[in-house]
Amino acid sequence: MTKQQELGVENILSQEEINDLLAAIASGEVDIESEAEDEAAKHRDLNRLDLFRGQTSAKWRIANFDIILDAFARNNGITLANRFRQSASVKRVSLENESFETFLQDLQEQAVIGIIRFEQLRSAGLMIFDYPLSFCLLEVMLGGTSETGVSIPDRELTAIEVNVLKSVMQEVCQDWDKAFRPLEEIETSLVQAEINPRLVNIVTPDTDMVISRFSIKAGNIFGQMTMVIPFFALEPYKEKLKNRMFDVIADSGGQAWTQSLKDELLRVRTEASAVFASFPLTIREILNLKSGDVIELDGDSGKSQYLAVEDRPKFKVVAGVKNGKRAVRIIDRISTDEETGG
Repeated sequence: MTKQQELGVENILSQEEINDLLAAIASGEVDIESEAEDEAAKHRDLNRLDLFRGQTSAKWRIANFDIILDAFARNNGITLANRFRQSASVKRVSLENESFETFLQDLQEQAVIGIIRFEQLRSAGLMIFDYPLSFCLLEVMLGGTSETGVSIPDRELTAIEVNVLKSVMQEVCQDWDKAFRPLEEIETSLVQAEINPRLVNIVTPDTDMVISRFSIKAGNIFGQMTMVIPFFALEPYKEKLKNRMFDVIADSGGQAWTQSLKDELLRVRTEASAVFASFPLTIREILNLKSGDVIELDGDSGKSQYLAVEDRPKFKVVAGVKNGKRAVRIIDRISTDEETGG
């Protein structure tokens, strides 16, 4: 018995058959190229199988993560309202998944890119302000107003302007911490800000990223903010979000979100003014007013004194002096009927 027979190996072709096949190929009787094309055509409709990635992006989606993102949008809307001194809207417009390399290649428009660190998540991420939002924020922070449109110059931001925007990015980090609090107490911080995408290589090019885009509007101010977080940083919370997130909200009756919103509302700044008299004037009378004119007030001078909050009467007051400064003493709260003139 030969060694091949001992191993159970059989010869498929004899030596003579191999010689005949080689001769047929050399003479052109067998066309190996057409056979290779036919074989390739059979596999043309086959999809590439990647054992490390799912066949769809669904594998990289995190159930209920939109709850965290919507909470972040609400928190950031309150923060911006305090800064703009008017109502601000922050809305999530998309949630995407793609590799870090692909994301950077698509990031061709000018933007301010903040590199942020999530301490407890042991990961870094990106916070991106597009140029319309960046220049609008700068306009307000440097004394402008959001009531009029902001001109977006066709130039790069200066290093000083980028440094000014860092304070806003720090506030965004705090809003993110508040939104993530139902899952875990984390500490997010801004590491640095750049305008060159080539300087923000925080992970390897093939790392899967979770990309959340938000639209921001306040008055005539508008723009887009993008949060980019590695999938591996959020993956430990997939089961917690899937199985417990709604239970947490149901058990607390929404108290966590309500309390957070209440705390932020109590910090909103408002305009208060002491009003000592009010009277009607015609347009003609106003146009005829000049320096030195005296306007007589009808009735008791103390009758109509009140404290207004955002131009709405809220408290009855009496004017006086305290510690050498003019002041008002609150006498009573104005009821809703009195406020509306009912």
